[in-house]
Amino acid sequence: METCKEFIQNKKLKININEILDNINYGEWLDKSEKLQNLTKRMLESMLKFKNDKIKAKNNKIMVKNLELKTRVIKLENKAAQIQSFI
Repeated sequence: METCKEFIQNKKLKININEILDNINYGEWLDKSEKLQNLTKRMLESMLKFKNDKIKAKNNKIMVKNLELKTRVIKLENKAAQIQSFI
């Protein structure tokens, strides 16, 4: 569910950036370097957030898989202990 929310948010960000970029009058932007710097900063922050979110999602998947594997190991150890008790 969280991944779906992130996906939708990233799509909204992409749409907003596209709307901003489609309406650019480059001559005007060249005369207003502060606006250009601000837009560039916002775009870079957005890309960084997107990348960080992808890394976090990947880490979460790895942590879940690791937990699943640890659970399986514990179950196998318990079965091995049961078998040893019968021997």
